[in-house]
Amino acid sequence: MKRTVFLIIILLQIQALHAQEFVIAKPEKISAIKTQDMFGWQVSQNKDFIFATAPFEDDIQKNVGGIYVYKKDAMGYRFLQRLVLVPGAVNAKFGSVMAHSDQYLVATTHYAVKTEKGIGTIHVYKIDGGKWQLTQSFEIETGGGAPPPSSMAISGNTIVLGIPARTKLFPNGFVSIYNIDPATNAVVAKQRINPEGLNSYDKIGYQVAIENDMLAFSVLSANGINKNSGAVWLYSYRNNTWQMLTKLSSSEANEHDKFGSSINIKYPNIAIGAMRQSDNTSQKKCGAVYVYRMTGQKPSLEAILGPDIAANHYDYFGCSVSLAEDVLAVGANSDDNAGINTGAVYVFKRIGSDWQQVNKLIGSGVNNDALFGSSISVYGNDVVCSSHLEETDTTKQDHGSVYLFKNAASPEIFKNLGENYVTLYPNPIIDNVTIYINDESVRKIIVFDISGRILAEVKGGALETQNNSLVYTFDTRRWGNGNLIFRVVSKKGITNIKAAKSGQ
Repeated sequence: MKRTVFLIIILLQIQALHAQEFVIAKPEKISAIKTQDMFGWQVSQNKDFIFATAPFEDDIQKNVGGIYVYKKDAMGYRFLQRLVLVPGAVNAKFGSVMAHSDQYLVATTHYAVKTEKGIGTIHVYKIDGGKWQLTQSFEIETGGGAPPPSSMAISGNTIVLGIPARTKLFPNGFVSIYNIDPATNAVVAKQRINPEGLNSYDKIGYQVAIENDMLAFSVLSANGINKNSGAVWLYSYRNNTWQMLTKLSSSEANEHDKFGSSINIKYPNIAIGAMRQSDNTSQKKCGAVYVYRMTGQKPSLEAILGPDIAANHYDYFGCSVSLAEDVLAVGANSDDNAGINTGAVYVFKRIGSDWQQVNKLIGSGVNNDALFGSSISVYGNDVVCSSHLEETDTTKQDHGSVYLFKNAASPEIFKNLGENYVTLYPNPIIDNVTIYINDESVRKIIVFDISGRILAEVKGGALETQNNSLVYTFDTRRWGNGNLIFRVVSKKGITNIKAAKSGQ
């Protein structure tokens, strides 16, 4: 009971701080009690709950693990329950992989409940009487033994497991699909996916995602011309079976891009991270995210997103992605803006057909190597972010923390960044273009072409003002024709303005 009261007090205090600031959302922070738990290893949320795992938490035994559940009420989020297996087993690491739907919560352990072999077990919980109750535990059917899945997703009563490890029957790994019978809670194996034509060391199911009748999984390659460039297979459910739609890959397809390092589906949007892809100018391997838009069952590439201009090598932008309607959060867990590998989360919003950055989140308590943003979850305009290596007290132990950013992508935040904030003329552009900005806090303007190449960058104030607006003029005659993006960065936020360069 003391633990519960302690967490409630923290949440209420931070909520009061948040109410004083609107544009820059203050975090509501949930901290683990024990040391080296890596609380927040994985996080998720829906309209009623926040879930946070601590797979290295010690209980009766070492690294038993646990999952913390927080319930939304009129006062915010209150600690509801801690899920833990009884009896605990050494190095079970319960909660290493977790997923949930509205009715079910599924999580893994690193051992089999019945045989105690290291082949992994899936545990299924169902909401009952206001709390989550264990209904079923089952071992992964491999025909040759397999470690626990590296990724898992659930939609409705369909569970998808990604197992990229080599097994006796499946040297490339496989994706396995199960259904939960809602009447009996029994779990039934439905289909195993193991595409043909792969290289000998391709790994299937590094990440998986599912929503309704759409399923995606990544394959990371360990050999070939472009090692670990990565690809994503997209499937749809037709005629009572999962059938392949298409294969998606990076436009660059460079070695170690890791396209498919993260995947999320929120129809009609699909976001795919390539956390080591290089940008086109500096060749820094800072990462990228590809956003596809589905029309029926046909995906079209809508945007390739990258981090801000200050990004460094191996920021791992795209290590995690989460979608909610037309909001996208992207983790960059090795971003160095607040220190070495402190991490950051970028928030984008789809305006028209453009994905525009509206926020960049950094945990208030992060330390070096906190890896903030390793796991993220969006619901509505709120973003939950993990910081599982954060040192939360003077012992310098990796307790871990979870941050809730309220209204991180709210329409009100973006309202100040619309047409009344930035005006560009003329559009289309022939020779020169002028930008009028109604904001004295402008820090810089960056101009990109459609491939992401930087054409111009201006830092600091404008050379002139007109009618209380800052005025910037660019000579575009040496730029090629095509679509351009003018990115304005100020204390109010970040906005992108698209323009067309047609020349003479």
